Amino acid sequence: MDPVTADEPLGRLLAMALSAVVEELHESLERRGWGPTRPLWGFVLLALRDEPRSISEVGVLLGVSKQAAGKVVDGLTEAGLVQRSPNAADRRATVIRLTRRGSRFLADVETIYTEIESRWEDAIGNRALADLRTGLAGALTVRYGAQRPPLRPAL
Repeated sequence: MDPVTADEPLGRLLAMALSAVVEELHESLERRGWGPTRPLWGFVLLALRDEPRSISEVGVLLGVSKQAAGKVVDGLTEAGLVQRSPNAADRRATVIRLTRRGSRFLADVETIYTEIESRWEDAIGNRALADLRTGLAGALTVRYGAQRPPLRPAL
């Protein structure tokens, strides 16, 4: 394999960087006793942090069928990170909520992200990391304006 160079297309560098961060995050979560986790879980848990969601809403967020979303929620439920309850407005629907364990999991994720970013700062320097963060935020603002873009799996 050839080494990574700065002349790679930006999209490819961003994809490799995201893969590296996700891999390191999940390795750290497992070392901290969370057991095996799935990358899709983070998108669902972040969405649930703000408000409960239905299985259909989880499916839309992930870009998958209701059945596939149900399987993701099953994994989260088995891990104790979310709970299902009947929807008071529609008994046929299920509401998915973050549990206390799920909130602790997200807090641990934020701590790990800080640790990963610290290693990036050691690798490229404080100024370069700050410039990278500012540049990415600026590019996203040009694309989406004042509205925060949705956080969902890219593929």
